Order: sequence, then C-alpha cells, then structure tokens
Amino acid sequence: MKTTNTIQNTLPNMVSSKQFQAHFGEFFDLAQTKTPVAITRYGRPTVLIMNYNEGIEAYQLLAKKRAIEILQQLAPAKDIPTQDELDKLIDNERNSL
Repeated sequence: MKTTNTIQNTLPNMVSSKQFQAHFGEFFDLAQTKTPVAITRYGRPTVLIMNYNEGIEAYQLLAKKRAIEILQQLAPAKDIPTQDELDKLIDNERNSL
C-alpha cells in the first residue's frame, strides 16, 4: 500500500466496497491514523473516510474557499456614494429645512 512517490502519498488508499466491508476494522484503523481511505463502487471513488480532525479541517478549508469564491463573484456596487457626496446630500437636506 505504501508508495515512495510524494504526490501519491497524499492520495487516499483506494479500496472497493467489498474490500472495505471485508476488512472494515483495518481500514477504520488506517483512517484513524491519518491515512485517508477512498471506497470505490464500480471502480469509481464514491466515499472518503478519514481522521475526524483532518476531516473537520478539510471541511472548514472548503467552506472558506467557497466563501472567497462567492465574494470574488460579487461585483462592487458602482452607485455607492463617496463620503463627499454623502456630506453634500446631508448639507443640501439640512439647508432645505
């Protein structure tokens, strides 16, 4: 299961759903020790189990990434008045009273 390639070491171990069912305890222990396990169905990864703390960290990073993407998509409003324009509006309103 171990590889010497650094990039491949960051990828989860891939196991079929049948292998996972047959060796649940082993894969559970592996995931607990910070080695993610991807479970495949019909040859395609469908579920990932991993250490809880690392899973929470990954989830939080994904949430931050999505929030940043949403904020970047929001176009800045062009019709927001500057402070000087607001001051003039207030002065005009006061003078009209």
